[in-house]
Amino acid sequence: MKVAVVMGGASPEHAISIASGNGIVRAVELLDHTAIPLVIDADGNWTDGQHEAIEILQACEVTIPALHGEGGEDGRLQGFLEQLHIPYVGSGIAASAIGLDKHLTKALLSAHGIPVTPGITVRGADLTDTELVLQQLKAAELEFPLFVKPVNGGSSFGVTRAIDPVSLEAAIADAAIIDRHVLIEREMAGREIDLAVLEFPDGRSKPRPRWRFMPIRGSRSSTRPRSTTAAGRAFPYPRCWRTDWPNGCGVRLSTSSRSSAAPDSRGWTSSYRPTANRW
Repeated sequence: MKVAVVMGGASPEHAISIASGNGIVRAVELLDHTAIPLVIDADGNWTDGQHEAIEILQACEVTIPALHGEGGEDGRLQGFLEQLHIPYVGSGIAASAIGLDKHLTKALLSAHGIPVTPGITVRGADLTDTELVLQQLKAAELEFPLFVKPVNGGSSFGVTRAIDPVSLEAAIADAAIIDRHVLIEREMAGREIDLAVLEFPDGRSKPRPRWRFMPIRGSRSSTRPRSTTAAGRAFPYPRCWRTDWPNGCGVRLSTSSRSSAAPDSRGWTSSYRPTANRW
């Protein structure tokens, strides 16, 4: 089978996407299939040329999107592939578009009775009016510490923990560089559990084994790395803000994940995080 692997892209996660794509290429080759990497550069251009890339995609039997963040997980690439009638792996247009938008994801989950992290979304002129934002937070009964993040975007880019009005103003400014819609959420502690649900060609849906991400006890690293190399259920990562929470560390449960909980005709991938955000 010829498998196209699309990686790179213009999002801040370009380098991470390249690493993901190369890993997928190796895995495809280990399964004795032919992997054809297609790279989109940091400016959003196909390195092989757009027309050439389309010809390669159409010559493959399936495409695996390995793009991270906007342009790859927000429905745009999925729509591009569907216009070309190219089969691809993962969520469809609607699930991708909703899943990368944290505000829409939370609205959808709330509409179905699933608890989400209390928070507000700030946009437009409000982004530079800290006093107005503080009033909105007070009305929503949200107190420091808070987590500030771009509404659209993957990974932890632009995510900041704010502990007072001064750090809140700086955090909003940082997040607004990535997206003009900014989410401010209550800090919460709990476990992170990722759950993927796969839809098969015959219409059956089946949840995969849940993944639980565990903090490395005593670690206070402010970086994001975590182990996802094993096929097991528990993955350690060095992230800890406090040591007085259960198991010695607070962990993130957040809608800042790229995964989507929105079903569509192609099935869905969901990240079940009932109480949000320690990243």
